[in-house]
Amino acid sequence: MVGSGIKRGTAELAILSVLETGELHGYEIARRIEQQTHGKLRFTLASLYPLLYRMEKRGWVRGEWQISETGRRRRTYRLT
Repeated sequence: MVGSGIKRGTAELAILSVLETGELHGYEIARRIEQQTHGKLRFTLASLYPLLYRMEKRGWVRGEWQISETGRRRRTYRLT
C-alpha cells in the first residue's frame, strides 16, 4: 500500500526499476519492490494492476500473456 508520505511518481519509478532487470509478472513486481524498499512501499494487486495498465497505455511498459510452467495464463511486463 502506498502511504501518504510517498511522493507522487515513486510507485512508477519503483516498477520501472525492478523491470530493468527483466520481464516479470505482477505478483513478482510487487514482491521485489517490497523487498527492495524493506517494506516501506507495498502494493496490493488491486492497486498494482491499474497502475501497470496506465503505464502500458503511456508506452512505458509492455504486457504480454504467457503460459506459466503450471499451465496457467499470466501477464508479464517488461520495459519498452
